[in-house]
Amino acid sequence: LELIGFVLLIKLTIEGLFVFLYLPPSRHGQSTYFI
Repeated sequence: LELIGFVLLIKLTIEGLFVFLYLPPSRHGQSTYFI
């Protein structure tokens, strides 16, 4: 269970960084609904 939580945390972190880096700031708020 700890390993699964760790993998999910990494996945969310990578997706969060991807959204933050590759989407315009004006769309950042809307993009959070797709994570």
